[in-house]
Amino acid sequence: MARLKKDYKVDSKRIFSTGHSNGGAFTYLLWAERGEVLAAVAPSAGMTTESLPKLKPKPIMHIAGERDPLVKFEWQEKTIAAVRKINGCEPEGKPWEKDCTIYPSKTGTPVIAYIHSGGHVVPAAAPALIVKFFKEVVK
Repeated sequence: MARLKKDYKVDSKRIFSTGHSNGGAFTYLLWAERGEVLAAVAPSAGMTTESLPKLKPKPIMHIAGERDPLVKFEWQEKTIAAVRKINGCEPEGKPWEKDCTIYPSKTGTPVIAYIHSGGHVVPAAAPALIVKFFKEVVK
């Protein structure tokens, strides 16, 4: 990060992390270990148990496939529920986009659960929705 800031113009308010599978788990690890640097995160097919105690409230979009054979949907559901608690989200979500539910938070750290019917994949719509989410949470 120091090198990037030295060599390029970096807007410190717009640093994000996203990744799929191991990259999704790594996004959770970055949030836990370097969360103060990140504005928001968007893991896909990722989960965490070890990092949960270190997480501080942060806007997140979690993308999960209901038929994921590698990172079981049930594991991801538990991670999403834990993050909703950490972020102080309202118990009831509201539709945000197709297959997406937003759980607002009084601390400005919403959780969006993007639940698709597929497996261990990044849905075609995900990149555009991630960008939309990042733009909405940092103005």
